Amino acid sequence: MNVILFFDEADALFGKRTSTNTSNDRHANQEVAYLLQRIEDFPGMVILATNLVDQIDDAFRRRIKFMIPFRFPDVETRKKLWHSLIPDKTPLDDGIDLDFFAETFELSGSQIKEILWNAAYIAVSDQKPLGNEQLKEATMWNYMKYGKQLTKEDFGYLA
Repeated sequence: MNVILFFDEADALFGKRTSTNTSNDRHANQEVAYLLQRIEDFPGMVILATNLVDQIDDAFRRRIKFMIPFRFPDVETRKKLWHSLIPDKTPLDDGIDLDFFAETFELSGSQIKEILWNAAYIAVSDQKPLGNEQLKEATMWNYMKYGKQLTKEDFGYLA
């Protein structure tokens, strides 16, 4: 077969085995061992994607030939993302400053997309065009989700 196996969120399937205190632990450990055996026998390419590489079982990590870390996008890439992820017909406030958000907040592409989505919902519920206020609120939500607090100072001239 000319196929590639791709496992997104691989830490959920290939997670570290634990001490066996219960039958559930033994069953989970058996599943990890079974997956390890099946992956080793697979003649094609296997790609694992995760944000939590430290959670991958050591036995899998020893067998990984290449680990490719992906960096967060740089400022110019973030600017392109902020501008390109907004649909053309989206009503925008005249003072919206997407470049400020790109320059100020080091975010992944998926975080930028999520912030824009949430900001759009806020704008619709406020019956206003998408603007800095909605982006600020959605950015604060995004940071809170990851256990980080933003202050007024983080928003510079938009505070």
